[in-house]
Amino acid sequence: MLNNTERFSAFADTLQANGIAFDQTYYYHGNYREKSGYQAAKLMILSNDYPEVLVCANDNMAIGAMKAFEEHRISVPQHISITGFDDSDAAALAGLTTIKIPRYESGFLAAKELLELIKGNVNRDTVKIGASIIWRQSVRS
Repeated sequence: MLNNTERFSAFADTLQANGIAFDQTYYYHGNYREKSGYQAAKLMILSNDYPEVLVCANDNMAIGAMKAFEEHRISVPQHISITGFDDSDAAALAGLTTIKIPRYESGFLAAKELLELIKGNVNRDTVKIGASIIWRQSVRS
């Protein structure tokens, strides 16, 4: 899925631009569901080794990770800061810091591209839209 690749590339590029090494030890594949975030966090807890900051590819996985850490009395954000992506309603309820993309704009652009494909017009240009961070309680200040 291109969206997965783009999210990971942006994450890796940001680390590199800020002189932060990417530690493969803490890289876990998920399936965008809460359970996969929960399971990844449980693996970190069982290994007794987790990062200071956990960046999840979406809010569902981040919320799952938060639940696992909190079950083991590992305080979010005192012991680990956690972020998500999408700015879902659940993220707001959970106090999750997240990346917000403009839903209307992304939906509009997707529909526009689909209509062009239906007409037989193939556009290979990458379209980028802005994103913003929504700061909540899951990250230390």
